[in-house]
Amino acid sequence: YLYKKYTYPFCDVGDICMATPLPEIEDQTVAPAYFVGPAKVRYMDDLAEKEVEVSKVSPFCEESRKKAVKLYLQKVEAEKAKAAQTDDLAAKALATVRQEVETFAADGKLPYKLEEESPTLALLSNLMSAYGLPEDEKVNAFAGERWIAACEEVDPDATGAIAEDQLVPVWQKVKAAFVSMFESKLEELRG
Repeated sequence: YLYKKYTYPFCDVGDICMATPLPEIEDQTVAPAYFVGPAKVRYMDDLAEKEVEVSKVSPFCEESRKKAVKLYLQKVEAEKAKAAQTDDLAAKALATVRQEVETFAADGKLPYKLEEESPTLALLSNLMSAYGLPEDEKVNAFAGERWIAACEEVDPDATGAIAEDQLVPVWQKVKAAFVSMFESKLEELRG
C-alpha cells in the first residue's frame, strides 16, 4: 500500500494554495497561488508566472475558496474596466513609433509580423506598456500570439498588413484575451 507523506500545507506542486507575502512587501493581501514549495509559489494573477518567496503557504480550503473567488471577481471586473477604456492608446502608440520611424505605415497599412527590432514590435510593446502589462517574456509571447491571430482574422488575403483603422479592433481582441485569462482563473478557483 502506497501513500504520500504530506506535510503542511498538504499541497503537491501546482496545487492551488493561499500565499501570504513576505513582511517587507507593501501589499499584504493573502492571495491564491500555485504551490511550488514550502515557501515558494507562483501567484495566479502573475502573468509572468514567476516563482516568489512568501512568508506562509496555507491549504486551499472552502473558506479560502470563497475569499479567492471574491478577490478574483474584483480582478475580473477591474480587468474588464481597464479593457473597456478608450482606445486612444492605439493612436498614441502609433504616433510614438512614427516619431522613431517616420515611414512606418505611411501608406495606411500596418505590417503585423513581429520581427526583432521591427517598428511593429515597438508598436505592440508600446501598447502593452501603456496598458500596464509587465515587460516579461511569457507576457510578450501571449500578447504576440493574440496579436498575430487577431491580425490574421482581419487579413483574409494574408497580405501581412492590416489597415490603420483596424489597429483598434485588433488591440481590443488582444485585451479581451487577457480578460479571458483572468476569467479562466476565476473558473479554476470556483472548481
